[in-house]
Amino acid sequence: MPIYISEDLQEYLKENYEVDLSIDDNISCKSYNINCCHARVWNSDTSCYPSNYGGYINYQCNHPKFNESDFCEVHKQKYLQNKLSFGRIDEPPPEEPFIEDSEGQIIRYYWLHQSEGMKKEEIFNKQEEEKQEKYNEKRGRGRPPSKKVYYNDIKWTELYHNNEINKLSLNSLKEYLEKHELKYYGKKSELVTRISQHIERQLENS
Repeated sequence: MPIYISEDLQEYLKENYEVDLSIDDNISCKSYNINCCHARVWNSDTSCYPSNYGGYINYQCNHPKFNESDFCEVHKQKYLQNKLSFGRIDEPPPEEPFIEDSEGQIIRYYWLHQSEGMKKEEIFNKQEEEKQEKYNEKRGRGRPPSKKVYYNDIKWTELYHNNEINKLSLNSLKEYLEKHELKYYGKKSELVTRISQHIERQLENS
């Protein structure tokens, strides 16, 4: 593993002792958290999983590359030691990914498709069950929870033509906007307008 020193120390040694550490591949003066680089960064399937699950985009590391390699300094060393947890981005992912911590302990990780309850529909059903359970615990007092309609069960074009999109819950509106990568912040009336404009554009282009 490379040795990390501050840029100030590097400049001090260079000015006072004429030692240039920038040419030493085993010493790093870059100012970033060595523990926060994501190795093997990928996009999740937003048709099945929430957009913030699974990663960002297809590239190997999200920190500066080391000596024009595909990796940052930390992951370059791990790759050479055959300890790169999630493998190279241009190779099939390992079936049983793991991370080795600073004490040498092996921590097993799982991909999204290997985990239960991570899909949008599964999350949706669980949320609805929890809402109903909370209502039942109160022995039916007050208004029963409003049932959120799942995205695929909503006839969006029909609602648009009947000017009835505003009848949907705020959660359903936000789900539409998130699925189509549109801004989902604002008042309900703003969300309805945004969705209506999007459907209108889709109909014009079809």
